[in-house]
Amino acid sequence: MKKKLIAGLVVLAGIVLYLNPFSSNGDGSIEVSTMKMERKDLSSKVVADGELQPEIEIKLSANNTTYITDIAEKEGDFVKKGDFLMALDDRQQRAATEASRASEKQPQYNWSKENLKNHVRKNYINKDLISDQEMETTNSSYASALSSYNQAKARLIQDEDALQKLKLVAPQDGTITYLTGEVGDLAQGGMFNPQVLIKLSDLSKMEVLVNVNENDITDVSLKDYALVEVDAYQDRKFKGVVKEVA
Repeated sequence: MKKKLIAGLVVLAGIVLYLNPFSSNGDGSIEVSTMKMERKDLSSKVVADGELQPEIEIKLSANNTTYITDIAEKEGDFVKKGDFLMALDDRQQRAATEASRASEKQPQYNWSKENLKNHVRKNYINKDLISDQEMETTNSSYASALSSYNQAKARLIQDEDALQKLKLVAPQDGTITYLTGEVGDLAQGGMFNPQVLIKLSDLSKMEVLVNVNENDITDVSLKDYALVEVDAYQDRKFKGVVKEVA
């Protein structure tokens, strides 16, 4: 019993000495560890995976379903604003544009306009030279011709715009990050869900779309500092700023 009690006291004393932050120098003095107090910023760290993508990316498509007739660039090429990229078959649209141009140049409008001037001149000089009924008929003819002319002019503008859009050009400087189709392939166009033929991206401005866990999103705020690691650059970290939380 006496040996067990002594052993227990030794273990207890060892634990107390281990937990004691002070140490003795042997002469009765106690050595104490100190640290200077200072103000520091506390920060929380959120780690999440995301998708790296261009901040500005333009998708080019065809307005109408037609065939690809020429491709001037390839994927990965850097192009300048206004550079020619791709041509689509324009034979039908060119014919429609020529028909609209011919319709606009028909002489009915100019004849009606000149005829109206003559009637007004005669009516102004001598009201007896033209009756009210003749003047009303002339006005009606002129209004009809003017309406037809305006319609033909609007149709010509639409056809010229459609013809111009069959030649795809770069709307801004950028790199072709996507290009589909070969010469002779059918490009699906239209107003709803057209086929994307070319993607033009500004690779000088990139963004990361990150999926953050709902438990961590409260620690993320606008203008927070971020470090981005990209698989293609294993030895580099890119600085970023949170610009949107949605």
